[in-house]
Amino acid sequence: MGHQIPKKTGVYRAVDNNIFRLIDGISANRFAIVGDGKTIKTTAYVKNFVDSIIFAIENLKGYELYVYADTPPSPMIGLVKDIRFRLGKSGTGIRLPFFIIRPISAFFDFLSKITKINFPITRARIDTFVRPTNFEPRNFIQKGFKQRYSTKEALNETVEWYIGLKAKYESNFFFFREDDKK
Repeated sequence: MGHQIPKKTGVYRAVDNNIFRLIDGISANRFAIVGDGKTIKTTAYVKNFVDSIIFAIENLKGYELYVYADTPPSPMIGLVKDIRFRLGKSGTGIRLPFFIIRPISAFFDFLSKITKINFPITRARIDTFVRPTNFEPRNFIQKGFKQRYSTKEALNETVEWYIGLKAKYESNFFFFREDDKK
């Protein structure tokens, strides 16, 4: 049996990514920083990523491996503060110690196996949260690529886009589709 492609794809698939979920969690007051918030995270703003693909097509020959990420990487606490500021919130929000949350997440994993409910707190999610994703686009940098948008500018645009979507779809925010007309 092969994977079937749905006839209609929802916009929600396009926005099902870490930054979108981070913005949504912060907006809905259901996000907490686990640990000290110093974990380094890299992002890749879609407009910068598209620019990198165009750059590669126009400037690169042959076959080479290229990893794209915006630079510089940011500590998680910096990303959270910037997003909170754009959403009209101050500070960093709730912070929870890793040594307390990790055992609690194991309990939720156990509970999930019994109830078949996908809880928001799992070991995998907690471990991912505190695992650095510090990628450097070395090949792009060496070849002269310059990203157009800083991480702060990218977050600002993404939060504004999020706010617009949320206003448009109101209570059906996670159920909107490309063909919805309002």
